Amino acid sequence: MHKHPINKKMETTIKNCHFCGGEAEILLSHYNGEKFYYIQCAKCSAEMDCSYNKDAAIIAWNERKEPNPDGYTRDSRINSREEMRVNELEPCPCCGTTIDLRITQNLEFDPGECAYQVMCVNCSLRTQPDLNVNGAIENWNRRA
Repeated sequence: MHKHPINKKMETTIKNCHFCGGEAEILLSHYNGEKFYYIQCAKCSAEMDCSYNKDAAIIAWNERKEPNPDGYTRDSRINSREEMRVNELEPCPCCGTTIDLRITQNLEFDPGECAYQVMCVNCSLRTQPDLNVNGAIENWNRRA
């Protein structure tokens, strides 16, 4: 998959990162002859999954939701020790969900090492990888 920055001069302005406040950019990716757009923070590498439409990717990234004051509802199917820690996660700052949050292992981080990241299954927002679960949780809970 090839990733290329694209021109940010468009009608829709890209908001800064949900987590660190860093500048975000829209990137163009090619896969199997298809073009996909996604947003990535230039500072902490948080990113959101692809969209066929550039403006739709920006609109999804720019969405901000307030935390749920009634508390959290979590998925009861979670089994591993790392995933049990989802109760420590703040709601997704993009879509507001508290149900579809996952702590995952990112095996592509560095050969021979495993890194962890938090991902929202609902909207695909995810943090940069961290070498330990505590760091991944801190990255997710940090708000700009």
